[in-house]
Amino acid sequence: MERNRRLISRTALPVLALTLVLAGASRAGAQTQISQAGWTVHSVDSQDSCCGNAYLATKAIDGNASTFWHTVWSNGAPPPPHTIVINLGASHNINGFRYLPRQDGQSNGRIGQYEFYVSTDGINYGAAVATGAFANVATQQEAVFTPKVGQYVKLVALTEVEGRPYTAVAELNVLEVTGPPPPTPGSEFFGVGTVNVKRGAGAATAWAEYSTRLGSPLGQDLTNPHSGDTAGGTFRFTCNNTSHAPQCEVSIAAATLGTAGQNIYVYPRVLIFRQDFVAAGPSSYCEYGDGAAGAAPVIVPTQASTPTPVYTPLLINIGGTADCSGPVATSGDVTKITVGPGYYDVFTTFVFKKPTP
Repeated sequence: MERNRRLISRTALPVLALTLVLAGASRAGAQTQISQAGWTVHSVDSQDSCCGNAYLATKAIDGNASTFWHTVWSNGAPPPPHTIVINLGASHNINGFRYLPRQDGQSNGRIGQYEFYVSTDGINYGAAVATGAFANVATQQEAVFTPKVGQYVKLVALTEVEGRPYTAVAELNVLEVTGPPPPTPGSEFFGVGTVNVKRGAGAATAWAEYSTRLGSPLGQDLTNPHSGDTAGGTFRFTCNNTSHAPQCEVSIAAATLGTAGQNIYVYPRVLIFRQDFVAAGPSSYCEYGDGAAGAAPVIVPTQASTPTPVYTPLLINIGGTADCSGPVATSGDVTKITVGPGYYDVFTTFVFKKPTP
């Protein structure tokens, strides 16, 4: 205990660099040390509050090599493992960390064996991203590993280099792979469009479903039906003049998934080709529908990702110069296109637009 009390009187020593690379670790991409600005101590299992709070866990992330976190020593000394969890304040693609032992000339608390974890929420960590043992030196040591996205890091000191019950850290720094920022949880968005067919007295059922991940650059052009993330396809159905009398109906709907409460702009287009039941040769016509009148997209609020999303019905504007020649059952903004007996090929596209932040 007397030896450890010498930490009250300390002198800053020059910080030297010693790199320790774990076997099998990956350095994919450029590596950068993350700024400690905005970091907070999420939790710590032990810290000594003596001497004017000189050894609190916050000393490990204060950017000052002459201060350090030290586990309790002035009133007992709980044995390892000792754990410190840091909230980095934002998500990073983490691939390493740097450990600087205390710089006052004392070796008490130098970490021996360790484990290092990364988490997105500070609760679920999974397996350790790095394990190993630090050398019994006062210089900075580094460990790198396969990148993992997260906001919280946890350092577990399993042992002290000489078997003592303490842990001391002058500075803990975290490394990331630089490049495009990684997606944060919930930041990915998806658009799903469905085409429903109702035949006769039967209920409407989904005959086709198309989906796409959202993320195209949009700028300020939210109403252009030709840019954005597009999903779609074609299918065929039959409207029988006996069992499906008197008519069949085609309708469309969309759902957007991601962080709930954001608005996604959806622009649908529908093209229906018909072939009559005639022996002398089919007669063809088409009904063509854009989004609502005035080329206005439909705003569909996002909902949390789910295998059973709630779909928003989409208006279809038919009638007018853009339509193909032939009979049109109705015109204007409609929730469904009504068709009579025949064979039908339905071509549908959904353009989803996520406004830029």
